[in-house]
Amino acid sequence: ETLELMLQRWSKLERDFRMKNGRYDISKIPDIYDCVKYDTQHNSSLGLEDTLELFRLSRALADIIIPQEYGITKAEKLDIASAYCLPLVKKIQLDLQRTHEDEAVNKLHPL
Repeated sequence: ETLELMLQRWSKLERDFRMKNGRYDISKIPDIYDCVKYDTQHNSSLGLEDTLELFRLSRALADIIIPQEYGITKAEKLDIASAYCLPLVKKIQLDLQRTHEDEAVNKLHPL
């Protein structure tokens, strides 16, 4: 990654994190943590100041935010998981049915 790409990545993240109303979008904290972690591991040769401190602080925030990303209570987590997983499970079921039907047709008309 070039320094220019790194700057673009951080500029976009800053725009997304700091909202127009002056508040912050805390859902971006995991993204900040990921970027800091990436830069700590892959761009340490740049010798950026306070990177480890930024990593420590972003990890502390991420440790609080990430578990709550998909609901706080068990019921909320179940609702969110169902909303994500149900369409996928239905697609898998449909694909399996189609595969089973195709196999039945191929058995009747082998090549």
